[in-house]
Amino acid sequence: MSLLTAGSAYSQQAQVSVDEVVALFYQRNLDLIAAQYNIDQARAEQVVAGAIPNPVFGFQVSEISNNPNMGSNAIGCNHSPSVSCGPAEYFSFSQLIEVAGKRGLRMQSSGFATQAAESDLRDAVRIFSNMVRDAYFDLLLAQKNRWLAEEIAGHYREIGEATRCA
Repeated sequence: MSLLTAGSAYSQQAQVSVDEVVALFYQRNLDLIAAQYNIDQARAEQVVAGAIPNPVFGFQVSEISNNPNMGSNAIGCNHSPSVSCGPAEYFSFSQLIEVAGKRGLRMQSSGFATQAAESDLRDAVRIFSNMVRDAYFDLLLAQKNRWLAEEIAGHYREIGEATRCA
């Protein structure tokens, strides 16, 4: 009777297939999600690498105070301590001009970075899939061993009861 109870308890447990476990693992594993974001980041950097750098315009004002440039030595400024020449203003404009194929090399380098990120994801999927499958089958083995141990214990109980009755 104990054999039937143990067998029916084992068969009533919800069985999850290895494919369901692996799919669930893919959905919830933070390392795989991060690796996917690394690919997205590498692709975005690849787009940025192909862009021509924007020009830079700068404006700077200095010596903003109650008495700016009093007695300044600047050319064209009255050198009298009581005369203000006003704040100093600086304007700048720059545009990066890439020569010797640097843009192409930057684009090629970012393409390699994207390939590396994709390779890292494939490698992580392979490693983690094997780890999950290994853990899944270890769990099944442990469940079978437990069921077998319960069955053997049930046989020993029956033998013990039979020897007491005899």
